Amino acid sequence: HQFDFGRSGSPVASGYTQVTETTSYNAAQGYGWLSGSPASRDRGVGTDLERDFNFVMAAGGTFAVDVGSSGSYSVTVVIGDATVAHPDQGIFLEGVQVDTVSTAAGVFYTQSYVTTVSDGQLTIDLQPLNGAPVVVLNALEVIPISSQQS
Repeated sequence: HQFDFGRSGSPVASGYTQVTETTSYNAAQGYGWLSGSPASRDRGVGTDLERDFNFVMAAGGTFAVDVGSSGSYSVTVVIGDATVAHPDQGIFLEGVQVDTVSTAAGVFYTQSYVTTVSDGQLTIDLQPLNGAPVVVLNALEVIPISSQQS
């Protein structure tokens, strides 16, 4: 699963599924915003993944992806904004904080994490920390990790 977060009408990176602030979760679709009041921006500069994003404010927000089965997954996020710095962005996977990300204007943070899903649905919680105003999300990739056989 590869998701490009942005505005309706913004370009979508090749091989990615578009997510906008109005992409609410439903079971038939298998992904979307479960909670929060996401908004979006398109800065008009940078790659298709970097130019636009969804963001959540003080109350935070949760994005869900149905992965179909329990197991371990590699989850990669791209976080940043071409024109504004964003401090203290909390990233939580399956309810566990995995990172606090601060980005300078024009800097994009890409990081992968490993998490275990036990209910067939991966949840990504975005929470502003320490009074930060927003958390942004440009892109998300979720890949199952195959168990190694010897």
